[in-house]
Amino acid sequence: FLRYHSILQLLSLVFFFLMERRPPRSTLSSSSAASDVYKRQILEGELELLLKSSQHFLDGCADWRSRRQLAVQSLGASSKIQDLIDLPQTLENCVRAEAFHEASLILDFISSLRHDHPELKIVRTIGDACESVLSQTIATVSLPRFSQPLSLPT
Repeated sequence: FLRYHSILQLLSLVFFFLMERRPPRSTLSSSSAASDVYKRQILEGELELLLKSSQHFLDGCADWRSRRQLAVQSLGASSKIQDLIDLPQTLENCVRAEAFHEASLILDFISSLRHDHPELKIVRTIGDACESVLSQTIATVSLPRFSQPLSLPT
């Protein structure tokens, strides 16, 4: 940003000196004074156009920089987002492996996410998916095991 700002200042100085430059006194005439005014008006208009274009360019650069920064932050958080998306499958794997303590930790984590971020659609969707996976897995894996006669080691 500072680099572009210094370039703008340099261009402003160049146009200032071009506007103030006059032909030698020996060539001054009544018609050249009028042409100097005309040239000055043209240069002032060009300078205003240059300043507006430069400001537009700088605004575009600032917008691009903020969008790039957001993209970099999103890319850095992609592994965390992937871990969140994998929570239902991880929960199912825990229940199938009878790792009920780990499954309860996952459910507590999802519950705290739902409490802390109720406005996020992805949190609600993942929570609903985990509840669905949990009820299906318990119905298909755990309940049939518990309905069989238990044999205790003797």
